[in-house]
Amino acid sequence: MVMAAAFSCFVLVARGDHCNLNLVPGCTDPSSSSYDPLANVDDGTCPIELDSDSD
Repeated sequence: MVMAAAFSCFVLVARGDHCNLNLVPGCTDPSSSSYDPLANVDDGTCPIELDSDSD
């Protein structure tokens, strides 16, 4: 979805139109302790949580 929006914005800018994507970077994984409900673009800040039950 973001890729399509970025492409659409590129086409608009190429025509001389204004484009505002309102991208909010952050952790987009709802199961993560760092989840940001306002984020709409995953910026890689979600921590990798390892399974503590493994031996």
